[in-house]
Amino acid sequence: MQNLLNRSARRALTGVTLSLALGWLAPVASADFGGWQMGAFADPANLSLTLNNLLGAGTNIREMSSTFGGGWVIITDSPSQVLHWGGPVPSSCIVKIEEYIQSGREIDAVAFTPGDGWMVIAEELAWHAGPMSYVPELEGAILDRIGANQRLTELVFDADGDGWTLLSNGGAWATSKAMPSDLFAAVVERHAHKRTIQRIQMDHEGNWVLFAGDWFASRSIDTTAFNWIKDFQRLERQLDNVMLGPGGGWVLFSHHSFQPDFSNSMQAIEYGLKGLNPDGSNVSNIWQRMQDLDVAGVTLGVIENNRLRWARGYGELELGTQDWVRSDSPFDTASLSKTISSMLFQNLVDDGNFPIHLDINVKQAAIWGPVLFWNNLLFWAWFGPQLKGGMPFTQLSLRRLLSHSAATLPHGSTSFLPGQPAPSTLEILFGINYVDGDVVYGGSNMPWYAEDLFDDGGSYQPGEVYKYSGGGYMIAQAMMEAVTGQDFLVLMQERVIGPLGLNDTTFVAPLPPAFSGRAAVPHDGNGDPLAPADRKYYPWQAAGGMWSTPSDLAQCVLVLMNLGTHPQYDDTIMTPQSCFNMMMKQTPVGESKRYGLGLSLSANSVGPFDTEWFAHGGDHSEAAAYLAGSPGRGEGFVILINGGAEGAETLRSEIYAEFKDVYGWN
Repeated sequence: MQNLLNRSARRALTGVTLSLALGWLAPVASADFGGWQMGAFADPANLSLTLNNLLGAGTNIREMSSTFGGGWVIITDSPSQVLHWGGPVPSSCIVKIEEYIQSGREIDAVAFTPGDGWMVIAEELAWHAGPMSYVPELEGAILDRIGANQRLTELVFDADGDGWTLLSNGGAWATSKAMPSDLFAAVVERHAHKRTIQRIQMDHEGNWVLFAGDWFASRSIDTTAFNWIKDFQRLERQLDNVMLGPGGGWVLFSHHSFQPDFSNSMQAIEYGLKGLNPDGSNVSNIWQRMQDLDVAGVTLGVIENNRLRWARGYGELELGTQDWVRSDSPFDTASLSKTISSMLFQNLVDDGNFPIHLDINVKQAAIWGPVLFWNNLLFWAWFGPQLKGGMPFTQLSLRRLLSHSAATLPHGSTSFLPGQPAPSTLEILFGINYVDGDVVYGGSNMPWYAEDLFDDGGSYQPGEVYKYSGGGYMIAQAMMEAVTGQDFLVLMQERVIGPLGLNDTTFVAPLPPAFSGRAAVPHDGNGDPLAPADRKYYPWQAAGGMWSTPSDLAQCVLVLMNLGTHPQYDDTIMTPQSCFNMMMKQTPVGESKRYGLGLSLSANSVGPFDTEWFAHGGDHSEAAAYLAGSPGRGEGFVILINGGAEGAETLRSEIYAEFKDVYGWN
């Protein structure tokens, strides 16, 4: 807690700097800074004058709403409720609002429909006029919420007049009719973000924006408005009011700075990033660091008390599209695939129906394969040495392959471009590549034993040295396929993905349509989205082919933290012994690197009551990822980032460092 309090005090000092940085907004009006921006309204001079006068008087705006004809209504609540309006607004609406104000009622919501329909909600009262065929249903919802002692706080009608969304109880509860599916997803997401909705606005073309504290989502609103909202986030301004109007009109209004709660672990991470100043002299937030490092999107998950506590998304799946990152948006996880694949392989070791154990070697797996005369592994073992030197098949054991102790290459996974067919496991073993439209085998991307692993002139045998190898994991994948007679994807689905309900995880490459339309788009080092023809995919499944989410990966971390069984759902993936084997140093004696089976370790072993931790990172040229867990602490986290390698890696390191600081990890 002391760390959080110190960080909060430091942030209070930096707030002065943030206020000064907001010089592009309207002048300071009160002890707390306020500002607004506007674009494309029909009578900008009148509206602008009204907003300037309100801001200059330090007046708080309570409600803003526009008509389909370009009129607008603003209601303030300081020092008392005052109505302002301009343009075509139904006179009956103005009369009703004034009636409520004069009677001492607080105006909670004003909303307009096509065809001059309108509704005003003032505490427990509502009034309507004009063509609104669904009024009885809406009034029923209003009365239901009032009957539950909930205060109604927001009402918005959709562009065609057929639907509505109603918020109550301070935005903690929502109901709707005919809500757009992406807006519904945003309402659901704010639950995952644990943010209360302050405002929903929909323009007259059906585009919308929702904001909740320091978080927002939108669809196709004016680009300038969208960029201003992102500026509000980075500069820690709370977006208090927004109004969308016809023709792309918009108004954004901020009364207050957003005040992070540093006793809240997630906000402490989001707002405590040190950036280039690890001494804490210039603490920044995740949105600012994303801009600094040209990172388009981030998604995080945090485990506390042996359960997923937070899962949140930041930024866009593709920069400039307003496809906001959701907590269920699949990201490229790169080498986190190795951890989940190791869990699958331990499951097969425990099965008992296959002759699989940690010390099974390539020769044994090839011979024991159920289809002896057409077995990928056997075929490779027979013909592969003709492409490259000798191969000590009896020394390439599952244990050594999974602990990177088998003296194999290559280091990473091979990528392919759209239009290039996804290779089979056998083709990967033979090192398939596409060069100028031709198929080439046996290149540097061939999984292979290489005694000259290092540029030191030495010769290394399996079991003698640690050397990270994605190629080794593809050999292990081929071994499991040979012994079981089943494809890796089938094994993974039936034994890990299915039992744990990992609905947003796949090893299929290229991504299937159910994933590709909602997945993070790869970006280059400048933060620009790659053209579709340049978006590489990684079919090296066990080594680096997984796409997933923090929510899904957190379930796997929980299994590892709890001796192979999920603590909430009793889904057993592996035995306690196999789980412990993953978290026990398997690298050669004398090797300083502490690596188990698909996991890096902070100690030679990480037991169920240890406060030590296990972890794994993942890197592709367009992504960075990390997962970690501490069984004894009941804590863990997942980081997934889509961005160019250098910026993504830097941001991952900063988030990782802040997590350890907040949670007191060594």
